[in-house]
Amino acid sequence: MTDREHLRDLLVRRSVRLGDFTLASGAKSNYYVDARTTTMSAEGQVLLGKVAYGTVLGSGLRPTHAGGLTMGADPIAYAIAHRSGLGGAVINGFSVRKEAKEYGTGQRIEGGLSATARCLIVEDTITTGKSTLEAVEAVIEGRATKDQENYSIAGRSLSRTPVADLLSLRDYYRTEFLREQRVERRNNGTGTGARICRGLADGLARYFTNEKTCATAARFRWGGWEPPF
Repeated sequence: MTDREHLRDLLVRRSVRLGDFTLASGAKSNYYVDARTTTMSAEGQVLLGKVAYGTVLGSGLRPTHAGGLTMGADPIAYAIAHRSGLGGAVINGFSVRKEAKEYGTGQRIEGGLSATARCLIVEDTITTGKSTLEAVEAVIEGRATKDQENYSIAGRSLSRTPVADLLSLRDYYRTEFLREQRVERRNNGTGTGARICRGLADGLARYFTNEKTCATAARFRWGGWEPPF
């Protein structure tokens, strides 16, 4: 049995529950996956570290950090970080609080992300993707004040719009989306909310001029997900 198969069987045995459940998204389900009973177990941590770390390396991604919204993402990020520390490319962990703490440094993101960190967002269970997108937004917002307008890469000088300005643009489209969503609801679901989403994606894409920021542009292309607001 491979590590992936072993982890799958452990999840089924320890984490799958049958019954009537209300999910975080508000949706109803006749089963529930309490992944933490697996991901926080000693056996689960070992297997998760091997499987998740191998998956990251095999994907071609080269993140320096892995993390997400507490607490579902925490044991996954820590398992990846621990496995990476045993040999190979190091991937440090980080955690995103649901709200910034009101004491000490007042941080929302724990783990010491630098301005050049390449972040991989992880999650234990995904239904609508809301928690994942919330973590992505927190990372972007947390780095807005550290962002640079000009870069020098391989001897080439590149410039782009600061993330702070992109966040303002996002807020504008967020307001427009909510306004048109209200109109859609009054009109029994007919309207142009989808057009607003496409407009946001197209508008943001024009601001990006290099590979590093294209990934951020892709984050705004919600695809089949409904925006988290």
